[in-house]
Amino acid sequence: MQHRPDSIQISVIPSVGFHDLYLASSVVLLNDSNIQISSAYDLLFSDFYNPNISLLITEIDNEILAGQIKIFLSDKLDDESTVYLFSGHNSYSPVPVKLYELDRQMGLDHRSALLIPGSDCLSRSRHNLEDLASIMETLRSDHGCPWDRIQTHDSLKTYLIEEAWECVAAIDQDDQDHLCEELGDLLFQIVFHASIGKAFDEFTLNDIISTVCNKMIRRHPHVFADTELADPSAVSETWEQIKQSETGNNTVLTSLEDVSTSLPSLKYASKTLKKLDRIVGTHRPTDKIVSDIKKQLNRICSGQQTPETSLVYGSLLLLCCELCYRSGLDSEVILHQTVDHLKSCLSKAETRLLQDGKSLEHLTFEELCVYLKYVEGEIE
Repeated sequence: MQHRPDSIQISVIPSVGFHDLYLASSVVLLNDSNIQISSAYDLLFSDFYNPNISLLITEIDNEILAGQIKIFLSDKLDDESTVYLFSGHNSYSPVPVKLYELDRQMGLDHRSALLIPGSDCLSRSRHNLEDLASIMETLRSDHGCPWDRIQTHDSLKTYLIEEAWECVAAIDQDDQDHLCEELGDLLFQIVFHASIGKAFDEFTLNDIISTVCNKMIRRHPHVFADTELADPSAVSETWEQIKQSETGNNTVLTSLEDVSTSLPSLKYASKTLKKLDRIVGTHRPTDKIVSDIKKQLNRICSGQQTPETSLVYGSLLLLCCELCYRSGLDSEVILHQTVDHLKSCLSKAETRLLQDGKSLEHLTFEELCVYLKYVEGEIE
């Protein structure tokens, strides 16, 4: 091993890094002094980018890496967004390029970097959750929207239910663009409630996110812990056991308290039936349920109106819900779909009626049935 001669002195001289040169030549492109600096690899692994703050990405040293950066940014920015490329070949001056062209640039090496100036949400068409929360705070501010400002958790209940059902309708229509839009409307309602909660010091958006994250971690021990579960049924059973330990409702009857009474009636019934599944005596074949349905129908057909008549109808509805549940069907969803189907058939029947010079309002029941069978294809 050789030793350094005592006569040799080593001096470390500070110098200017590439990113300092890039920043100095791009001051006019920055909206303010806030800027995030990250290497290309660090950015891809961290997956953190706030479009409101300027970002300088360094060490984009090849076209493949440039393509990965482009894909990463395309989720946050428009493909047509103007970004600024630096390299040793252009004297460290920013060269404007479109984001979609980033991986088509020649001469990328260890000196290459990319500057994306920060922009507020009003100047972008691509947004994130922070943008939505900011928009909501603006809407409910003193200088915002008077309607949004006076809303409460209670006044927004109807909109929350409506948006959830419109999501379901979009799924039934298999319309992905419509589903994307409706999920956005549903998310807006959640952010709306978070803003109200924050204003009254009840909870914040982070509280909502933290609550559901902690719940999912606790209730998936087969994913986030060492528990082994063999199949989906075992997962469902474990979920219920963990939920019962959290709520303290460990018996069948006390677990019924976990079913929200504010649910739509059919959903309320089916979730209650699911809880009662723990009672072996409630398990019965569908032919027994059908037999009970016939008995209730006979009571109704007898024509006798008594104070208990409404209970008979209620029992009939519950039995029909039980039949759906035992058949693996969601009574709430299929009834909704059936009503939608009826509306569609009536619309088609009316079109045919107008061709025949008739009016839907003046048809007898028998005549209406003929037209409905026609649009259903049962008759020609």
